[in-house]
Order: sequence, then structure tokens, then C-alpha cells
Amino acid sequence: MKFVELDLNSNSSPCNKKKEDLEKRNEELSMKYNENNNLLETVVTQFSEFLGVMRNGNASVQLIDAAQSTLAMATQQVDASDNDASRGDGSRSETTNVVSKS
Repeated sequence: MKFVELDLNSNSSPCNKKKEDLEKRNEELSMKYNENNNLLETVVTQFSEFLGVMRNGNASVQLIDAAQSTLAMATQQVDASDNDASRGDGSRSETTNVVSKS
């Protein structure tokens, strides 16, 4: 009787390659999540302060411009993150933004 020894720990096996790819993708997504979470916290904090100033009637044109710029930058960063995520493994479905006009 012959026995064949298999090297299940081989780095060249397709399963290990897939595992490494998935671990790398998971790390990338975790970093993006943390980045977006920090961005969200920043935007929420700034706009909470902005609304307080607006409510008190002390909002200057410069403050309103700064708030608008902050939103524009946050939107660009989120759009870039969405584009990066959609290039992953192709399993993410494309979405379309719908704006309702009231």
C-alpha cells in the first residue's frame, strides 16, 4: 500500500491564495470604514456647532461658506470611497442617487 503525503500548508494552494486576498480586502475595507466613520463624526460635530450659531442668529457669510465647503469635501471623499469599494471584487451593485423635487 502506498501513502501520498499532501502539503496542506503550501502557500501556493488556491485556498490559501484566496484567503490572503480576502484578508487583504478585509483590511482595506476596515481602513475605509474607520476613515469614513471619522469623517462622519467630524461633519456631525461641525454641523451641530453650525446649527447652534445659526439658531442664535450669529452666522456670518464666512461661516456659511465654510459649512458649504465642508459638505462639498465630505461628499467628494465619500464618493471616492464608494468608487474604490465598487472596484473590489465586483460583487457590489451599483446604486443611483435619486433626488426628489418637492
